[in-house]
Amino acid sequence: MRTLKNFLMMGLMPIMALALMVGCNDTPEGPDQPTPPAVEKDCTIKLGKTSISTSLAGGSYLIEYTIQYNGEGENPHKNEKISAEAAESWVKDFNYAITGALQFTVEPNPTDAERECLVTVKYRFAEDVVFTVKQGAAVKAGFTLENVTATYFDYTVDVIPENKNLPYIVMSASPEYIIASGFETGQDYYEDDLAYFGWLGQFYGMSAAQIMQERCKVGDERGITVSNGASGVPYTFYCYYFDYESGSLLSDVTFFTVETAKPEKKEVDFNMTYEIVDGCMVVADVTPIGYTGDYYFDVLNSIQVQDYLDNMDFLNDEPRVVEYWWANAVQEMMKDMSNAEIVANFTCVGNYADGTPKSHFEFELLANHDYYLFAFAMEENGLCCSTPKVVKLTTGDVAMSNNEITPSVSKLTSRTATFSFTTTNDDYYVAGWQKASDWATYGNNDAERQEYLIHNMDYNLLSGNVSTSVIDLEPETDYVLYAFGSRGGVATTDKIFTETFRTKGLNGSVSIERVDRGYYDASDFADKAGYEYLSNYAGKAIFPIEVAFSDENHGDYFFETYNWTNRAESEYYNDQQCIDGLVWSINQYGSATTTHTYTFLDFGGKYQFVALVFDADGQMSKLYKEWIEPNYDGCGDADDYVAWWDAYQQSQNEGPNLSSIVYNEVAADKFFSEKSPKAQRVSEMTFSNEREVMAADEIIIRR
Repeated sequence: MRTLKNFLMMGLMPIMALALMVGCNDTPEGPDQPTPPAVEKDCTIKLGKTSISTSLAGGSYLIEYTIQYNGEGENPHKNEKISAEAAESWVKDFNYAITGALQFTVEPNPTDAERECLVTVKYRFAEDVVFTVKQGAAVKAGFTLENVTATYFDYTVDVIPENKNLPYIVMSASPEYIIASGFETGQDYYEDDLAYFGWLGQFYGMSAAQIMQERCKVGDERGITVSNGASGVPYTFYCYYFDYESGSLLSDVTFFTVETAKPEKKEVDFNMTYEIVDGCMVVADVTPIGYTGDYYFDVLNSIQVQDYLDNMDFLNDEPRVVEYWWANAVQEMMKDMSNAEIVANFTCVGNYADGTPKSHFEFELLANHDYYLFAFAMEENGLCCSTPKVVKLTTGDVAMSNNEITPSVSKLTSRTATFSFTTTNDDYYVAGWQKASDWATYGNNDAERQEYLIHNMDYNLLSGNVSTSVIDLEPETDYVLYAFGSRGGVATTDKIFTETFRTKGLNGSVSIERVDRGYYDASDFADKAGYEYLSNYAGKAIFPIEVAFSDENHGDYFFETYNWTNRAESEYYNDQQCIDGLVWSINQYGSATTTHTYTFLDFGGKYQFVALVFDADGQMSKLYKEWIEPNYDGCGDADDYVAWWDAYQQSQNEGPNLSSIVYNEVAADKFFSEKSPKAQRVSEMTFSNEREVMAADEIIIRR
């Protein structure tokens, strides 16, 4: 039903419409609007770059800038903020909160064409400036391999790219590295490479992109060799194009499989006898039948074998696993030994020094566990040259021990101590030390702590009375020194024998400091007789290092110069990290042996010099530290450096060098050694599966 209100509104609508039309066309006159005052452009925007190349995947990027005031004195507009406008929507999310840098986000490029975007940077008191964001697009061209050849330990290929003008990267990865890294896509391989190039660049003062520029290829590349490989292993060789400036991935990753060669097999059988003693000791005797050449035998944990079978499709049975495992072991040992040395050290032909035949060996294994005892013939390179004979065995229970172990601590300092263990019999045991704060988290009773320690710590077995010194303790810290019986990965004593102690503070009687000898411009040494070589480092600062002690009767010492140039303050080492690093260096390399040396620094860089010294009793000094920020204006006269070094050399010729007092009796890494081992089996060694550090200009980084 229509109401009066409806009719009235219908009648009024034309009138209202007319009124609105009239209102829109009839603008009332008013006074003139004021003109805003002109702003003087007395500043200039300086950009760090005029263009930025980004990944086709996009991401977050920074461009540095400065505001330069063109007048005298301080910029009166310093509280004024910059702003930015992008000509394209795929450049967005500008962040102005970072001092001296403009942050922004670039969206992924969904097209198959490169693209550019102009970004205008604005500042009220300066003329606008523009930079370009360049984003690459995917390259569809791939790669082929030609002339693939392989030896036992390397392979060589010719790489033929479809695109002859773009730079590309070639890499090789082992099956174990691929599995350990969890690679599934080409992007995974690229991101892992990029992280590695960035890490490698730290050693050369280069970015990841610069490392890629050093090692990239363009056009056909003949005779690329991947060395230091293992025999009979299918390696993954891969290639991809990248943006030369940014390092961004420009293509799919192309994969190839290249298998190294392996020796021709001989038919060799073995007599294999074994006895399981005390539940976990396997006493084995292995001899070949009708074969007089070199051979090897060992055991592998069934869990390890099964892991290989489950994760590597090319391994189909236990003998093939043994062959693959041994090939990788030989490749790792070749880093420290020749192939002839590997054969000589690990052949089971002949006798040990005590007359025991090498065909006899006693394995200390985990209790109640499956293992594979295996044997194979070895050729001249130490490689497996017969199908391994494999026998499965199972260990049993171990007996409890009534051994009473007394731990004790002596010669305690801030960082060092002597640990001793006295026993009532020769039963095997394990020992170690932990911070008291950590110890409290290992369980509520001895049984829980034993379970935790056995499954989370690595031990070698000890037997009888043992004493050693350690140097890597922390000052003013509570510790627990402990020991308990163990065989076959099982605790054999009901209790853990412990001794608690607290390290001393930093109150060493000797201090160390750097004698300030300034720094010098390397360019100033071109005409200094005998020192001309220093001018080869033109553009660098020569930083003389001279350390002095408050008492010449001192122990080990060490010093370092850390480079914190272009690093955030949050990345700087704190005092404890500096101390840990210096003490680790002493433990790893021994004491520094000179009080006078020098290094090269970058002008404009930021460095920290740190040092510490132990006194004759092993007490550690306070950490010495100072900052060095060399600049050209602060350089000293080159003649002063020459006089300083000449005087030091003369003093060394006329008298004895300063010597350090060695206070640690036995190196800590000698502590946990097995009781009178006749030999070490390769299965007892630990091999790392990491990238090797190679020079930036090397063709291949093997993983």
